[in-house]
Amino acid sequence: MGSYRACTILCVLCGLTSGCTLSKSWSQTELDSWVGASGEELRSVWGSPNRTEAGAGSESLYIYTSSIVSDRRDEELDKVLRSDRTYENQQNLSDYPYTVECEMVFRLLEDRVVGAHSKGAGCDPKPRPGR
Repeated sequence: MGSYRACTILCVLCGLTSGCTLSKSWSQTELDSWVGASGEELRSVWGSPNRTEAGAGSESLYIYTSSIVSDRRDEELDKVLRSDRTYENQQNLSDYPYTVECEMVFRLLEDRVVGAHSKGAGCDPKPRPGR
């Protein structure tokens, strides 16, 4: 009976921990597809980086930035007009327009991409051709 209970507890714990693993986002999968690409291949699709920095050791960082200005005041005002709620219950329209900024960073070692990640929101990575 004791070994059955231990086995049950072990199975439950394994199930709980495996269910908690996070899958990669679509954008991270796209960025990871660039690992192994040459710097020339990266630049041919992405263009010149907005800036470059020295990374850890002899790594170079290619940093691509983008920003999107979103002005949804008309949409929010339309929601107010179509609802029976008062303006006070709606999101403050002075929050618009707002800017969403993204930074995509590629780590290069000996002119090969060895890693990539993004910071911010609204990132739209370019797919690697043939992948």
